[in-house]
Amino acid sequence: MRHQYVPVFRALLEQALPLLPVKAKSSNVNRELYWACRRAEVEHCSFNDFRRTHTTWLVERGVDADSIRRNLGHTSDRLVKQVYGK
Repeated sequence: MRHQYVPVFRALLEQALPLLPVKAKSSNVNRELYWACRRAEVEHCSFNDFRRTHTTWLVERGVDADSIRRNLGHTSDRLVKQVYGK
C-alpha cells in the first residue's frame, strides 16, 4: 500500500532530505539519530517522538482525524481522537 501524506508536508520533506543526518546505508538508524542529536546539541529523541509531534501539529492545525489516521497507517481514527484530540 502506498502512503498518502498530507500535501503540505511533501515540500517540507523534499527540502529536508539533503540535510538529514541519517545515512541511507546505515545499519542502525537509531544510533545515527542519537549522534545527530548530539551534534545538534539537542536532547536525544526517537523516531516515535517525531511521529507524535507531527501528529499533534496536525491535530492542532485542524486536519481531520481520518486523514491523520491514514498518515499513521491506522485502521480507525479512534486512537487519533483519544490520544491527540484532547
